[in-house]
Amino acid sequence: MYLRPIQTATAATQQIIASPRVGLTLKVPS
Repeated sequence: MYLRPIQTATAATQQIIASPRVGLTLKVPS
């Protein structure tokens, strides 16, 4: 039960980082 939500959160984070716009926003908060 613990691994499943963790993997989901990790996958979501990877998708966010992989997303060009959101990725740039996270890297350059200004």
